[in-house]
Amino acid sequence: MEPLATMSGERTNYLSVALRARGAIKTLRSLMNARQGLLSLPNPELQHDLTSVVLSLRAIEASEPIHAKLLHEIPYRRFEEVQTLDEVSRSFKDTQLIPRLEALLNGGCQQDDMRTAIRIFSAIERRALYHYSDPSWAGSAI
Repeated sequence: MEPLATMSGERTNYLSVALRARGAIKTLRSLMNARQGLLSLPNPELQHDLTSVVLSLRAIEASEPIHAKLLHEIPYRRFEEVQTLDEVSRSFKDTQLIPRLEALLNGGCQQDDMRTAIRIFSAIERRALYHYSDPSWAGSAI
């Protein structure tokens, strides 16, 4: 039983990723309903999360190995965060993804930009929760 408990504890980083994404989604939805841009409401957590996603997406877009830049340039540093964002980025083929997220960082409040950010944070949350509750982990502890 001990290995199973250890394995579960090792996956808590995925839960942290999912919770952070959920917080970003809630904030974006409230800004969208109020028709306010990011700069009109002081929210350093959302700005940090958006910046992290943009920097990570740029590294992926440039075909650079995201794992090689964990220490300094890519804000998503934990393996679980890097793996989740890498998997999510493959599902988004929208060429306007980075400019839309950057527009939000610059204070924009376009509905399409906010919807794009909500979509990507929702995908991050889903993927992280998938890894957190992945039943294959239980089988590997036996």
